[in-house]
Amino acid sequence: MAEEIDDNGFYREDFSAESDWEIFNAQMCEIFQTWELSTSDWGRNLMPGELFSCKWQIKEETLKYLDKNVTLTYYKADLKTQDSNAISRDRAPVHVDLMSRDNTFSPSITDTFQPTRVVHILARYYGLRRFVLLQVVDNQGVHLNKQSDFGITSFLSSIFVVTAELNWSVPVFLQIFHPTWCYFVGVAMTSNMRTNFDAVSLHEAPERMRYLSGLLKMFKEKIPHSYEKPAIVSVRNTYDLDEIKLKVPMYVPFDMTPFEARVISLSQFTALPHGYFSDSKSDIFAIFTWPEMAENTAIDSELQTQFSPSKAPYGFIQLMSHATSYLSSCLTDFRKVSDVKSTVQSYVGRYFSSPSTVSDLENNSAKTNLMKMRSRMQQENYYKLYKETEQQPQKKIPGPMTDHVLNQMLYYLFPDMHSENPLFPYEIPERDPHRIKSASPDSLVHRLSCLVATCNAHFGGERGFVQIWASFIKELRFLWDNCLPIPG
Repeated sequence: MAEEIDDNGFYREDFSAESDWEIFNAQMCEIFQTWELSTSDWGRNLMPGELFSCKWQIKEETLKYLDKNVTLTYYKADLKTQDSNAISRDRAPVHVDLMSRDNTFSPSITDTFQPTRVVHILARYYGLRRFVLLQVVDNQGVHLNKQSDFGITSFLSSIFVVTAELNWSVPVFLQIFHPTWCYFVGVAMTSNMRTNFDAVSLHEAPERMRYLSGLLKMFKEKIPHSYEKPAIVSVRNTYDLDEIKLKVPMYVPFDMTPFEARVISLSQFTALPHGYFSDSKSDIFAIFTWPEMAENTAIDSELQTQFSPSKAPYGFIQLMSHATSYLSSCLTDFRKVSDVKSTVQSYVGRYFSSPSTVSDLENNSAKTNLMKMRSRMQQENYYKLYKETEQQPQKKIPGPMTDHVLNQMLYYLFPDMHSENPLFPYEIPERDPHRIKSASPDSLVHRLSCLVATCNAHFGGERGFVQIWASFIKELRFLWDNCLPIPG
C-alpha cells in the first residue's frame, strides 16, 4: 500500500501571475492604442521634400521597467490633406514611404529643433512620416549598450510582441548606445510582411565599402539573382570645409561698422565690444547631389569616379555658426543690472546721490558767478566757466576708473567741457514726429546708454556703472542749476 504524501509543505509556483515584462508590454499596448497607431489610414503619397518642410506632431510618455526609465515618443508629420494622390490599398503605407525617392535627401544636414517643426534623424534616414522611438536610460543615466545585452534583447522582444499583437504598420525603433551615435534598430509589422530595421557599426569601413561599386555589390547580394532590373541610386557628397574666422576689431565706434573702423583712431570707451569669444566656431559644408541614376551609368570605384563637385547637377553651401559675440554678452550683463538690489549711495555715498542745495552753490564763488551770468551765457563760454569751477577743490567720486578715463568719458557725453574745439561734437538731429519715445542716433541718451553698458562690461562692473552714472548726474545738475543748455 502506497504511503499518502502530504503536499502541503511543497512549494507551488504561480504561473498565472503577471511578470514585470508582461506588465510593461501591456502598458505599451495601452499607450499605442491611445495614440491610435493601429489605424491604417495614412492619407496620400508624400510630395517631394515634404517631410523636411512640414510641421511635426510629437507625443511622449514615460514608463518604468525594472530599474530603467523608458521614454516612448511618437513622431507624426502634419501633412495637408489632398483628395488626389491617395495611397493604394494593396500596399502598406510604410513600404510606400520607404520606397519613395521624393524624400531621399533632406535640404539640410542638420535637424531643426523647434517645438512645431522637428525633422528627426530617422525621418531623414528612411523617409518615414510616422514612427515610434523607445529611449532607455537607467537610474545612473547610462543608455543601453553592448554590456547590457539582456536589456537590448528584452526591449526588442517587447517591441516584436506588441507590434505583432496590434498589427499596425507604424515602425517602432529602439535607440541603442549614446544618442550621439544615432544607432537605431526596429521593426514594422503588417498583415503579410515584417520589415526589420538593423544597423551595423564598424570601427573602420572596409576599403570596398567606401565607394558606390562596393555598396552596390553588397546590395545585389541581398536580392534574388533572377531580378535583372538595374538599381536606381542617388548620391550625395558632403564636404566639411575648414573654418573661416573673420577678425574684427574689439572696439568699434558707435556710429560705424567694424570694417570702416580700421581708419579711425579713437579711445576704446567710445565703442561697444565687437567680435566673438575664442571658443566660437563655424561649420561650413559643401553639399553636392546626383539624384536617381541607373547603376550602370554611375561609376565610382578606387580607380575612377564621376562624382566630382564640378559635375554635380545640384549643389549648395551650408553654414552653421556656434558663436557667442562680445556684444551679446555685454548687453546680457547690462540687463542683469536691473535686478541689483543695492542703492547708488552704497557705492558712492550720500553726497553724490543727494540733490544740490542752494547753500552748496553759495559756498562756491565760481558757481555763484555762473548763476549771475546765466542770462547772458553763451555756449562757447561754457568751457571757460567750467574750468573756473573745476579749479575749486572737488570731491572725487569713488570707483574703479581713474580721473583721466572718467574725464574722457564725460568729454564724450558733454563735448563742450573738453575745449573750444570739441572732440566729439553732437550732430543736430532732424526732427522726427514718429520718434517720440526713442532716442535719436548719436544723442545724449544714446551715448550714455552705450557708455554705461561698456563700463559695466569692461570698467569695473557695477562699481564702474555707478561711477559713470553718478558723474553724469553731477554734471547734469550743474547744467540744470546754471540754466545751461544740455548738449545732445
